[in-house]
Amino acid sequence: MKIKRGFFVGLTIAAFLANAGLVFAKQSVPGGMNSDSPPLGASSILAVNKVVEPASIRVAVVNVDNQTTDVLFESGNSAQEAGDYVEAEAIWRRVLQRDPDNVAALVKLGESLHRLQRLEEAVTVYQQAIELAPNFVVAHFNLGWTFAEQERYEAASTSFRQAIELDPNFSPAYLALATVQQQQGRLKRAIATLERAIELNPHLSISYVVLGDILVQMHDFEAATNAFHQALNLTDIPGLRGSAHSLAYVGLGNIALMQGEIDQAIADYRRAANLDPNCVEAHIRQGTALLSQGRFAEAIACERRAIELDAKDPWPHVNLGVALLAQGRLEAAIVEFRQTLALPNKTGIPTSTHALAHTNLGYALQLQGKLEEAIEEYRRALQIDANFTPAQYRLREAERLFKLKSHP
Repeated sequence: MKIKRGFFVGLTIAAFLANAGLVFAKQSVPGGMNSDSPPLGASSILAVNKVVEPASIRVAVVNVDNQTTDVLFESGNSAQEAGDYVEAEAIWRRVLQRDPDNVAALVKLGESLHRLQRLEEAVTVYQQAIELAPNFVVAHFNLGWTFAEQERYEAASTSFRQAIELDPNFSPAYLALATVQQQQGRLKRAIATLERAIELNPHLSISYVVLGDILVQMHDFEAATNAFHQALNLTDIPGLRGSAHSLAYVGLGNIALMQGEIDQAIADYRRAANLDPNCVEAHIRQGTALLSQGRFAEAIACERRAIELDAKDPWPHVNLGVALLAQGRLEAAIVEFRQTLALPNKTGIPTSTHALAHTNLGYALQLQGKLEEAIEEYRRALQIDANFTPAQYRLREAERLFKLKSHP
């Protein structure tokens, strides 16, 4: 087995089963972002958002019928905190029917829509809130996260900078801006921005996880290890995709994996999962490491757990499909690759989720003897990423076999 090493932050863990021709990968943003409030597909924004959400969001809402609006807001907050975003959306819309200019309800509605992955609707709602209240910091901040989720990083940076301009001491905006700069590859600038966030709030453990992730991307493993341990020495912060401490162990596991210490990496990922069973990254990365060792049954269990926690994350579907394919379970693998293609395309190393899915789907179809369909899938992969070597190789091989079959 050969592991192709790459960046682990904002990009992907990638690995190849060289002897099987399979490609699997995992998006890797363990520290900077989280699907929680609003997410960037990473790891701890619920924590950031809880820091961000001031009491004013709940206070400045009683504009029509004091008692009724108050009750609706409590019900909406309860639904949102319970993860029932469909119910929360309905409640916020009821508030807005009574008071269309209720900025706090608009921001809450935007958050519900974001968590439901209805990102364009969330953008529209946040922009409505900003039009009504141009100085509302949280609206700019949440709009920035929505843009970041869409990989519209320049727009996200603009929103975060606007939040900072409105409140220069708003540390979560610096943290968010740093993670976007990290995604853009502006690593030195990201560290400078992060230093300002840490200066404003030196006790926020997730900031050191983000710092560690950036240092990993810069291959400064010693400094990254120190940053992760610094995070572990501070108070843990919960997040739907993993607490700060669990993500710190994920970061330590990433370092071990990049250094070829796969058993140590698996141990770190397991520690992260034991610390926070809801740490999606821990399950996906453990599955990735197990795949690289050919431990397919264990990898399948890890990736299935990740999907249970977040069915809309395309990366565990890719890895699950590869593990099933390696076991010869072609139909089940095909289902997972098609599921990946039904989800938004996510960039990463060695390539995006859709390019990986088309390539592996093509290989599964080729194993079934469906060469024409396989060729079509390889071509689709190359339309997405013309430089993706495994797809290029598989396409040449499939076309060669098809020629032999057509002209024996």
